[in-house]
Amino acid sequence: MITPKKRYSDEFREQALAKVYNRGTRTIQDIADESNLSIHTLKTWMSQTAPTDIPKPNPAKRPQD
Repeated sequence: MITPKKRYSDEFREQALAKVYNRGTRTIQDIADESNLSIHTLKTWMSQTAPTDIPKPNPAKRPQD
């Protein structure tokens, strides 16, 4: 039996990709598991989206900056 293709909202996709690009020491598999996604889906999204297209959190600046 063929499973129907899931559709994810653009917002969900952007949030998942933001987690990947800002994951620190976590693996892509960790993010996929946390988001209840297949790692293959997440990697496909990554290949379709440049990291610069994903908003990054604004880190606090150090006092010397």
